Amino acid sequence: MTTQENATADPALSTTPQVSFVVAGAQKAGTRALRNYLSQHPDIGLSRDTIPETHFFDQHAKEAEAGRYDIYHANFDAEALRKPAVGDVTPLYIFDPAILPRIRRYNPGMKIIVLLRDPVARAYSQWAMQHDLGLERRAFVAALLHELYWFCRYGQHILFSYVQRGLYAGQITRLLTQFPPEQCLILRTEDLRVAHAQTLARIHRFLGVCVQEAPPPKTVHSRSYPAISPPLRWVLRQVFRRDIRKLEQMLGWDCRDWRAPLP
Repeated sequence: MTTQENATADPALSTTPQVSFVVAGAQKAGTRALRNYLSQHPDIGLSRDTIPETHFFDQHAKEAEAGRYDIYHANFDAEALRKPAVGDVTPLYIFDPAILPRIRRYNPGMKIIVLLRDPVARAYSQWAMQHDLGLERRAFVAALLHELYWFCRYGQHILFSYVQRGLYAGQITRLLTQFPPEQCLILRTEDLRVAHAQTLARIHRFLGVCVQEAPPPKTVHSRSYPAISPPLRWVLRQVFRRDIRKLEQMLGWDCRDWRAPLP
C-alpha cells in the first residue's frame, strides 16, 4: 500500500481538515468541564483523554505552518475523527495572536467556541492553579506586579498573564477578523452553570449535531483558596472595567456583575 493509500485508510494520518471545531478559551473559564460534557455526546469526537489539550497550533507551530496535519490528527483516535463533529479543546488558542491564522489555514470553516468568565475571578483562579503547580511562587499581588513588569519589558508571557488573559475585547476582535460571526459561539461561563441544559443544547445546535439530554453539571479542577481582599478586588475591577464595557458593546451583553464588586 502506498503512503497516499495509507493516509486515506487511516484518518489520523490524513492531511485534509478533519477537526471541525475548537474550544479556544478562555483559560480557567470552564473549558475542561465543557470538554467533559461534549465527550458524552455520541456524535462528537475529541482528542484522546490522555491529550485533553492538543496545543498543536502553538507547540507545533512549525509543523502547522508546513501543513503537517498528520501530526495534529495523531492526537485523535481514528474513531473520533470519523464522528460528525470533531473538536480540539485548547484554551490558549484565543490568547496567542499567532494561533488563529494557523487554525484558519488548516480549516477556514472551523467553528470556534469561546467561554468567558468574570475576569477578576478568572485571574485569581489562574494564579491559584499555577501556584499549586509550582509554576508561580509569588503571592497574588506580587504576581500581578511581576506580570506588569514583564509585559512592559518583554511583552506577552504565556504563564504570567493573569490580567492580559482577562482583557477579552481585543481577543474577540482578533477572533472575528479571522472567522465570520456565524462560525463563532461566545458564551459566559455562568451560562453553563445557571442555564446548563439550554446552553449545551445551543452548543449542540451550533456544532450541527442532535441535541442530547444534558449530562449533570460537573465541577472540574476546582480549588479552594482565600477570597481576594476587598481593596484588591476593587482595584482589579477598575483595571478591567473599560475592557468589559467594550465587550458589552461588541456582543450586546450585560456584564454588570463583572463590573460590580464581588460578593
